[in-house]
Amino acid sequence: MAPTLNDNDNDNNDLQSKIKMMNMFTNQSIIPRLAGLSLAGKAITLPPAPRRRSPTLSRRELRRLIADMVD
Repeated sequence: MAPTLNDNDNDNNDLQSKIKMMNMFTNQSIIPRLAGLSLAGKAITLPPAPRRRSPTLSRRELRRLIADMVD
């Protein structure tokens, strides 16, 4: 039986859908997946805690300290 116009259209649609499926798997970049590769197998460590500011003196304490230094 000779292929008809509709058969060719169906074959083209099948081929296009197969190509789309292949592109769906091959188009995704592998680069984002490689970003964490250097961390593989390493323990997760927390970033160092921010340094605490030294406590500030109240106005009264500051006045006393200055008075002691002047005396």
